[in-house]
Amino acid sequence: RIGLLTASSIFLGGVFNGLFAVLGTPDPKSSLKLDDYRKPTEQKAVSFAERIPLEKCKEIKNKVEGATLNDVLLAILTMSIKGYYEAKNEKTKQLTASFPINLRKRTEDAFDQYGNPHNSFAYGFMKLHMKYKDPKDLMQKIIKTTTRVKLSPSPFIQKKLVNLLLHILPAKKVNDTAEQLSAKATAMLSNVAGPQAPAKMAGFEIDELGFQLFSGLGLYLGILTYAGSVSCSVNCDASLADPKDITVHWKPSFEALYAAVVGA
Repeated sequence: RIGLLTASSIFLGGVFNGLFAVLGTPDPKSSLKLDDYRKPTEQKAVSFAERIPLEKCKEIKNKVEGATLNDVLLAILTMSIKGYYEAKNEKTKQLTASFPINLRKRTEDAFDQYGNPHNSFAYGFMKLHMKYKDPKDLMQKIIKTTTRVKLSPSPFIQKKLVNLLLHILPAKKVNDTAEQLSAKATAMLSNVAGPQAPAKMAGFEIDELGFQLFSGLGLYLGILTYAGSVSCSVNCDASLADPKDITVHWKPSFEALYAAVVGA
């Protein structure tokens, strides 16, 4: 459980980050980060990892107090990226992923009267820990990080601040500032829960679902659960790494985490 003092500290830190995040320190340069987010190439490279069983991911979650399924999947993804860096003999102290947060109220319709999507979202930032003792230690670090993200008001404050600036500054200036903030991260991250029973299209069962988001950051990491399995897709700007060098570590990382937490 989170104590009042800790919760207050997280809240105040979130207020500060929401107001001054653009002044924060960006991720260091690496083979996964674009030198200039304003100059991506037109080519993208894509790779899909081997699927892993959802039930075994839940077994890991049930063995770690306070963990969620998302924590488990973030641990597997983090271990995959660390595996990439180690294979390249590349050291990095920090890797941050940005992710969209839906701010639309549940009582609000998803579409307006003209059929246009009614989207309202902000971006959160998740630190993927590149330094940890073992998989169990990584799980504890991730639980603490995701707890802070859930309690922080930073995304809501950023959204309000952008809306305010749109009434004061030219839209291009506000957009440039928002892009500058987003570019402090190395990757865009999404985690989507698909149907857990096989879906059908035109009478045919769909074996596998997949999707891509071509992020201006140059690196996209997408996790998707579907029909009892979990997949990971990675796409990179062509000037960066081969995404296969990341996805190749997905299943081995899952197996290592499962062995460490649940047992062989």
